[in-house]
Amino acid sequence: MSEDEEEQIYCICRSSDVSRFMIGCDHCEEWYHGDCINVTARESKYIKKFYCKECTHKNADLKIVYKSKYMDKVLKLQEENESKEKKEKKKEKKKHKEKDKERSRSR
Repeated sequence: MSEDEEEQIYCICRSSDVSRFMIGCDHCEEWYHGDCINVTARESKYIKKFYCKECTHKNADLKIVYKSKYMDKVLKLQEENESKEKKEKKKEKKKHKEKDKERSRSR
């Protein structure tokens, strides 16, 4: 493959996959898969300016800007996502505890 034919790589996962939802950083112009950075296509509809973690770490003045009339919806979506993540972590923890109990019984 020549340099012109080389596939472009994106995101923190360094993949060339462009078949799933992506969002671009308005500072560095890097593209990210939404599922890699926990931004859904639905949430992105409310974002006016998006900045990736790397850019916000380098420049603390950069903050994601939301379309003001949708801010309540964005906060609700974030709360829903956090709640789902907590439930999933709780299930995983319970699963691991059960496996540990099984192991200790079999000894």
